[in-house]
Amino acid sequence: MALLSLLMVAVTILIEPPSFPDVLVFEAPQNSLSKFRGLSPKRLLRGDYVLKNEEPHIDFRLQKQAVALLSFGQDAAESTLLERCVLSIRRRGDFHGPVVIITDAPSARYLNVFDENVIVLKNREEDMKDYFESDGSMKYRRFKTLILEYIDNIPELESVEWVYYLDIDVIMGQPLDDLMDQLNEKYHIKDSPKHSIAANGATPSSQLYFFKNSKTSGLLNFFANSGFIIMNRHTSKYCLELWQHVMDSRREDNFDEASLHVIAHLFDRGDETNCQLVSMDVEDYQIYPMNSYQLLRMKWKSSYPHLIHIMNSWKAQAMQENHMVEFLEDALQLTPEEKDDNLFGKVFIAPSDIDWVTKSELARSIANEVIGSFSSNRAIFLMAFGDAAVKSTLVERCILSIRRRGAFDGKVILLTDARKYRYQNILGENVIVLNNRDEDMKTDYFEYDAMRFKRFKTQLIEYIDEVPELSDIEWLYYMDIDVMMGQPFDQLVKDVEEKYHIVERADDSVSRLYFFKNAMDVFGNNDFIIMNRNNSQYCLDI
Repeated sequence: MALLSLLMVAVTILIEPPSFPDVLVFEAPQNSLSKFRGLSPKRLLRGDYVLKNEEPHIDFRLQKQAVALLSFGQDAAESTLLERCVLSIRRRGDFHGPVVIITDAPSARYLNVFDENVIVLKNREEDMKDYFESDGSMKYRRFKTLILEYIDNIPELESVEWVYYLDIDVIMGQPLDDLMDQLNEKYHIKDSPKHSIAANGATPSSQLYFFKNSKTSGLLNFFANSGFIIMNRHTSKYCLELWQHVMDSRREDNFDEASLHVIAHLFDRGDETNCQLVSMDVEDYQIYPMNSYQLLRMKWKSSYPHLIHIMNSWKAQAMQENHMVEFLEDALQLTPEEKDDNLFGKVFIAPSDIDWVTKSELARSIANEVIGSFSSNRAIFLMAFGDAAVKSTLVERCILSIRRRGAFDGKVILLTDARKYRYQNILGENVIVLNNRDEDMKTDYFEYDAMRFKRFKTQLIEYIDEVPELSDIEWLYYMDIDVMMGQPFDQLVKDVEEKYHIVERADDSVSRLYFFKNAMDVFGNNDFIIMNRNNSQYCLDI
């Protein structure tokens, strides 16, 4: 009788509701209490998944790292994307620590599915925000900002310091520890972080780490891709809260990366000083396969990057199913029995119904919105004259730096003597190409041949006066095409304008042009010139 009473007390303690009942609502089978090893059955799901025997139970209290995954919506629940992702984490990812899954799926969906070191949490209903206008998945993506909050309510994970978020359509191709060792060596994430200084000189106290976007990700114009995020349990919370705040204030956006884009601009301007978003070079760490051949090439070469992000889009939909299956069988290292079960052959869950082009358009609109009126009345002017310039890619390189590190999405005007087809459809939107007038090419009286090209600097305002769509442009910034921007352009202009009172002096009766000083004895270097459309013409005429 005493033994029975003691057993009842033990069971009562074991199934006592945890401190975070709105999240931890899964019920465990009554006959499986012994599997939980003292952990609450309302939270952990144990089962007979194929990995169970391969994954010895770990002591969560000794773990410093965890992986976090989100699985929301009917399409995700009806697919095996989550199982596939976890399988890759355990096998090629060689990570056997805690994996935390937050989901809105019914409790039965993931019951008896994963190994003993996977924690499945049910989302709190109050965190499911339905006020996003453009895309139903935004209410799911918002949970990325809540990951640390959910993990904080798991006492057994108190020792976890680093959390790595993965989209569930990501497959790990190499050990996670190896990836983190390489990133830490390059970006000093864990040992001695080298943080950037905000525009106002402040040192940020909170960081999140992302990979930069690649051309094949469909998000090239955005600051970063949120399919992989490195979070510090303690220092990243402010950034996550800020990300959530910006996301909630921009309910019309289709993509969670849009809010990151806003924060990055705010940091560059000095308006945000506590949160730094670190964008890491993709290099060979991550790939976004665009076709079946890229999948099979990895399999044929037995060479996989650390992360293979097969995004749910038309790209995945277009891949041949037999090629997907062949790739997944090798990438996931499936056993013959697992191949026969045919559980992992579905690469995508639903093609995106959003045009990928809208992501670039949104990125540009965000830049203009954050920068405010800066780009609305300003333009950058470039010139490309002569065979050497036209045959090179100096123009393309310069514009790329203006758009990326320069973060300038306003109008760029290119004056050139090249044939019209040379720059047709390759410079992106908001670039206006003008051809010079033949009578302006003074070939007769300059002894130094290049001077006939340099002379066009004095006619820049004259040329834009002939373009109706440039009527709103008040300030022109001339740059030589062998110049590359390394930091946000608006901050440079803002600093220079404040220091030299450029805007206030535009209404003076004195005409002005602004140059940087030359390192030699020459008065100024004319590879960068600031001109006011109404004030500078007299100086140009002289």
